[in-house]
Amino acid sequence: MGSEEMVSNKSLLGKFYLMDFWAVWCGPRVGEMPNLHKAYKRFHAANLEFLSLSFDARPRDVKKFRQGKWEMPWLHSFVEGGFRNEIAKKFEVAGIPKPILVSPDGTILATEGALRGKNLEETLAKFIGSEQTIKK
Repeated sequence: MGSEEMVSNKSLLGKFYLMDFWAVWCGPRVGEMPNLHKAYKRFHAANLEFLSLSFDARPRDVKKFRQGKWEMPWLHSFVEGGFRNEIAKKFEVAGIPKPILVSPDGTILATEGALRGKNLEETLAKFIGSEQTIKK
């Protein structure tokens, strides 16, 4: 949000990317923000991009959220219609948060619990490499 840059599965080819279906009203996702920010700092330079896909009613709700405690310095998109949207159906999003890790060739590598809590960094290290260190 805040940019008109178009992002697609084709534009992300060659990178690992974490698609994250979420909303500001989703308590479990808000609770995961420290883990997401830590993982982003650790792995972004290692060819990992994050793409947050918001199910919020209004894009301004996400903008306001990002102006608070959690900057979320990665890519964002607004999924109009939330669960009824075709992208939500395609990725079988029945509840949020729903994180999905995609490989540089477009293969889904991990979803759900493997990408939450302490499992997030462990899963990313497994696929991207454990030598990545957090930038200060």
